[in-house]
Amino acid sequence: MHSPDSAEFRRFWTEDRIDRSFVANAHRMMIGLRVAHDWSRIFGSLVVAGGRGKFLQIRHSQEMSVDVPDELAARLQEIGNSGDSSLSKTIQAKQDLADFQAGLVERLSQYAGKYVDRILAVTVTDRGFWSSDFDGAILYQSACDPDRLAEIAGLSVIDALPARDLAASGTGNFLDSLPLWFMFADRQLRGATSNSLALLLDRDPHWFLLPGSDGLDDLLPAIVSGRIFEDTQVRRLSNRLVAMVKACERPDAELPIGTAHVITDGPGPGVDSKNLIAPLEHAGIAVEFFKPTSELTPTETIAARSTALLGLLFTDQLPTNIPDMTGATGLRLLGRLTPGKPFSWRNLLAVMADSQSTPMRLRDAI
Repeated sequence: MHSPDSAEFRRFWTEDRIDRSFVANAHRMMIGLRVAHDWSRIFGSLVVAGGRGKFLQIRHSQEMSVDVPDELAARLQEIGNSGDSSLSKTIQAKQDLADFQAGLVERLSQYAGKYVDRILAVTVTDRGFWSSDFDGAILYQSACDPDRLAEIAGLSVIDALPARDLAASGTGNFLDSLPLWFMFADRQLRGATSNSLALLLDRDPHWFLLPGSDGLDDLLPAIVSGRIFEDTQVRRLSNRLVAMVKACERPDAELPIGTAHVITDGPGPGVDSKNLIAPLEHAGIAVEFFKPTSELTPTETIAARSTALLGLLFTDQLPTNIPDMTGATGLRLLGRLTPGKPFSWRNLLAVMADSQSTPMRLRDAI
């Protein structure tokens, strides 16, 4: 055995520390919980990710859901609609919701097996409670009770993601844009060959143009998005996208659109989808329907994974609001962090301290 003062001992100890750090950080886990817009369900995803920051990649995920009792869903709905419920009523509803969220966290944690201590935190997004003051300023309150959830689940909690964007004069919307880019964009390290299109056909249909990237360009990708309302606008959108593809045939133009990823809960392309998709296919854009392998619908799966990704990006200290889309005055790190029990908290701090912050342009850093 080498002496603790010997060069051999120091070399092996240093290498062992590096190996342990690599193993601990090569695959990180985050639980994402999303509460349905009507408060009736909570769906979650345990995401195993590799890489950091702009090089983040989902390696594996497991999804499941839990139903919220009708009485609690009705109370939350009432609070959200009235905007002026009593404080005690609001607190009680948030605490009751946290109990169901903690139960889902426990079920998802079982999939981590012996690596359960690598779950960094729980990230929660929900519809929240929105109102406005006498000046018309938007007021927002998360429906999550992070202290109760952290106490029951034992994990640190990241929530209230729209709040910081709102404080920076943003709208608190389009926060799933960057996670969609991570999931569907062409991100080849040696150079992307095409842009991608994501069509999120949920209760508020949107399209997202996701630029291809090798991860070495601007801090955040220049994502473009728009709403899809009805047939006439759907057709107009398709014609616009086709025109973009034709314009990209010039050698000096940007990358062409290669694939359109359709995320819909319907059994297949309906009337609206056909009006949207047919012109894209005619223009040579490959259309792929997202098919999850879980108990969740496609839009629920994307929502839960997006929430987990937002939590991972928070730990990587990467801003996740896109000012051109939210209207914020600048890039902001989104989320409120509530410590879990001591072991979980120390583990999260160690990972965050080890993360290298992404270089920023001077005007974004000020």
